[in-house]
Amino acid sequence: MTSKKGVSDVIATVLLIMLTVAAASILYFFIIPMIKNMLENSQTCHEMRGQAEIETGEYTCAGVDTRVKVRIGEEGKQNVSGLLITLDSSGTSRSYEIRNNTESQGVLMLKNGLSLLELPRRGGAETYLFSRITAESARVAIIAGNGNICAAAEEKIEAC
Repeated sequence: MTSKKGVSDVIATVLLIMLTVAAASILYFFIIPMIKNMLENSQTCHEMRGQAEIETGEYTCAGVDTRVKVRIGEEGKQNVSGLLITLDSSGTSRSYEIRNNTESQGVLMLKNGLSLLELPRRGGAETYLFSRITAESARVAIIAGNGNICAAAEEKIEAC
């Protein structure tokens, strides 16, 4: 006589319930917080949209050095903790982080020639001098208070 052994209906039901609880736990503790964090980050950048621009004209130009004038908008819910300015020249890019009361090698404030950098105030503008760089274009991104880097503007740079 052959004996057939299988999983009883009760054990199968218990295993299915445990599998469902495990899947729900993974969803609740890992997936939902990850999506919530991504949405918060995108909300920050959405609120920063249009808050920084590169002003073209006599204060933004390239010669032996490159000058870039950055204006910060008057309105905005998020705090601007820094700027990331990227200069493009002959197929290469170089980025500079600008924060209040910090120094960045090769960057000076145009208004006073000091290497101690300042961010523009809300509704204001500052011009930065990048020593010995002749850039063809510049990009500026805002560094939000929570550390997110949000793209803002890009401009071609004319010769001085």
